[in-house]
Amino acid sequence: KNPREKYVELCKQYQNFEVLDRRTLVTLIDQIVVHSKKRIEIRFAFRDEFQQTRELMEQLREGMI
Repeated sequence: KNPREKYVELCKQYQNFEVLDRRTLVTLIDQIVVHSKKRIEIRFAFRDEFQQTRELMEQLREGMI
């Protein structure tokens, strides 16, 4: 599967999850970076696919498509 197909499949699978267990975390999060006691960076898996989907939805809302 290409990354976009896997992203769509995971969106369907995790759209209504209620508990963030280890399996969900490992699937959806690429990396967690702790910079200091007050700053944590979470890098999500499939962030490029998410951004593309978000941009497409924005275009649909604005009537551009």
